[in-house]
Amino acid sequence: MENWSHGILYSKKMRIKTLIITSGSSQLITQLSVLKKQHSDLSNVYLLYVGLFSESLEVFFRQISNNNGITYIGQIHFDINPILLSKKEFILYFITGKFTKLFKVVEKKFSLLRFYKKFDLLLIPVRVKVEVDNVLLCYLKPKTIVFVADGVIDKLPERNFTNWRYFYLRNTITKFPLSSNIYSPFFLEEDIKRIGIYKEVDINVILSDTRKIELSVRFEKAYLQNRISYVIISQHYHLHEGVKFENDISYFKQIIKYALNNCGNSKVLFKPHPRDIKHKIEIFENINDDRLLVVSDEFKSLPIELFGEEFKDMNTIFLTGNSSGPLFFNKSNRIISIGSDKYLHKELNNRIKKFANNYKVEYLNL
Repeated sequence: MENWSHGILYSKKMRIKTLIITSGSSQLITQLSVLKKQHSDLSNVYLLYVGLFSESLEVFFRQISNNNGITYIGQIHFDINPILLSKKEFILYFITGKFTKLFKVVEKKFSLLRFYKKFDLLLIPVRVKVEVDNVLLCYLKPKTIVFVADGVIDKLPERNFTNWRYFYLRNTITKFPLSSNIYSPFFLEEDIKRIGIYKEVDINVILSDTRKIELSVRFEKAYLQNRISYVIISQHYHLHEGVKFENDISYFKQIIKYALNNCGNSKVLFKPHPRDIKHKIEIFENINDDRLLVVSDEFKSLPIELFGEEFKDMNTIFLTGNSSGPLFFNKSNRIISIGSDKYLHKELNNRIKKFANNYKVEYLNL
């Protein structure tokens, strides 16, 4: 499954078909960095986003695809979980390599996937909390799979699909740690070592290329014309962490208040998470302080790492909970990880403290 470097060396003399399955904008930067380092011709590469639909991601994916000469397929919310094989189905799969019952469900719900089966190469992030990716990989059955980092792993769920009743998943992500390489930027090294074999990839070339897309150029003109003393990296705690929406809002209002109290006459930039809802962004846009710049919904999917040089020159301080977003700046800028006993539950606060300790960043409780 891994042996991909040899395959790519051979493929330089031919056009291999490559599928990128991505889970977000930062993940795509890593995937393109891996691919471009090994194989400069991206003309036979296809991109598919798997996750909740996002209009801002749609714009980003189209522009970065055009910039790199790859084909953007679109977005799907793949939601088919692994199921158990019966003895009869096990025997049939062992002989034919087909799990008819499951594959029919996949083709009924996501018919477009039929056109992307058995590609030469597939790149996919390792999402430790998402088991549907196993079914997706099993159905697509690429010749070679290359894994990349997805982000910070604050909680590693148990996963074990090694039982014979999951035999059809044997070449996917069946348990942790994987025996495969996982390509990652330097700042996620410790996380990746928990789930597989860490392989560093330099993302700076793709970051530089992505600065040329229209969305990035407009972002710079809209938000980087004045000194930014603080960047607040939002997270969607109300969606996946059991935090009430009102508490999520209050938590980030506390962070905004802290930044404004310490920024003097400079600016504070609030960067929404790509999955932050418009209503949440609008609430912060209505805060009456001209020092606060709230990134609008259309720009929320741009990776903050794109503007690394600007934030380094401005000595910008990054404020977050436990997002991987600012870790790119861990060697050059201050990062403060913020908890809240008032608005976040105990388990989440403990993970934020652990995040701060693991990455040796400052911790503050508001």
